[in-house]
Amino acid sequence: MTNINFKKMGNVRPNSGAAGKVGTPESSQGKMQIHNLIIVDESGSMWELEAMTKEGVNSVIDTIREAQKTHGDTQEHFLTVVTFRDVAIRTIIDGQPIDRVGKFDTYSPFGSTPLYDAMGESLTTLHERIKTEVDATAVVTILTDGLENCSMRWSLAELKEFIENLKEEGWTFSYMGSEHNVKEVTASLSIDNAVEFAHDTTGVSNTWSRERSSRRAYYDRMANEFVPEESGREEGPQKAIQPQLLRQPRDAREDKPIAGQRGLRLREQRQRASHWRRVAGGNASLRGCIWSRRGTAGAVIRHPDDGREAFDA
Repeated sequence: MTNINFKKMGNVRPNSGAAGKVGTPESSQGKMQIHNLIIVDESGSMWELEAMTKEGVNSVIDTIREAQKTHGDTQEHFLTVVTFRDVAIRTIIDGQPIDRVGKFDTYSPFGSTPLYDAMGESLTTLHERIKTEVDATAVVTILTDGLENCSMRWSLAELKEFIENLKEEGWTFSYMGSEHNVKEVTASLSIDNAVEFAHDTTGVSNTWSRERSSRRAYYDRMANEFVPEESGREEGPQKAIQPQLLRQPRDAREDKPIAGQRGLRLREQRQRASHWRRVAGGNASLRGCIWSRRGTAGAVIRHPDDGREAFDA
């Protein structure tokens, strides 16, 4: 991770950029610039949820468009969508004004889960884009169905420190997770807003629906509380407006914590996979996150010596 310079919380406006990137139209002056960043897990275990994930992202795009129309006098919305798997962290939509964003359909789950690298790189790129500007903020949403398992550049400690600094600048974070201990993971990342969903189409559909409701309420509050920089707000750090997603990780299908033998079995399998990675150390097959698809079980990781397998999120 490179050194990053932070500013104290204040609203920021996007700087001018190259074609296809964020720009600053004249009509944006005096408005809150809201940079929406969606980071989506594209690892192999998401293949069961491929259709619902596309539908969910597109529904969020529609929600942002609605907010732009409703609050166009005080808000200017931009969107970045990043997907991640072991072979690539891809920026599908890069800082586009929401009225120029088309349909999200570039999504093909495969491979493993470099969650820390995807978050670290995406957050760094957006921070570099807006860090020196006025009257802008960022709303970050992460969707994943598994634990970090193959990042090479960012550590948990580095990412947590980065997120805490961004929250001081007024950024907001929401985490939607499945098939792992979401409460533990979000606590380790210093993310306060989290929802745990059942790993099926009903669970992920309900989760996206709740995310959209929370997002609308957040945009409404920002419209009511925003004071342009040039209007003479008080100097010094400003309190961030935090969206109120679910306070506790829940099963979005049944509104209760995920439990039972299925959850226990998956946790045990992931623990074995994690242990094998530590034992293997520099083993190329594990460091490269070798995986294979087996029916509806998603991805599995094979031990390099005896061929034993365990679920790989």
